[in-house]
Amino acid sequence: MRRAIRCVAAALVACVATAALAGAHAGLYQQVAGPAVLDTKTKLTWQHSGITTMSQPDAVVACASLGAQLGGSGWRLPTIKELQTLVDYGQATSPMIDRTAFPSTPGIPFWTSTPFSNGDGTAWAISFADGMSLSGPSSDVHGVRCVR
Repeated sequence: MRRAIRCVAAALVACVATAALAGAHAGLYQQVAGPAVLDTKTKLTWQHSGITTMSQPDAVVACASLGAQLGGSGWRLPTIKELQTLVDYGQATSPMIDRTAFPSTPGIPFWTSTPFSNGDGTAWAISFADGMSLSGPSSDVHGVRCVR
């Protein structure tokens, strides 16, 4: 079963992350060494490209092993609050993300490391098609963007 929640400032009660947390604005990102982008507001470094799709447990392992490819250590699957900061609600069409900083992002759900609270093997994802949060079985296949 999937649950979808539109995270907007008027719906704070049901939201894990609100639109107020969304930090995607023009000029906010800087290209850094390797295929990575620095968010100058949150100080998080994001995987720029090489987006793949896989299950959530496989995504956790894949992100942890990116050091050789992306440089440095500490790569991991982002939390729901971290990934929500990439949603750009100012975009008129999908994908709802800064297309200069993340040009190859498809408008699909992306996994987070945040488990759904009922402990039934589901996890949270953020859809860049519409900026909505959703939960689903961790065995589902979604996009992966790693962070450190």
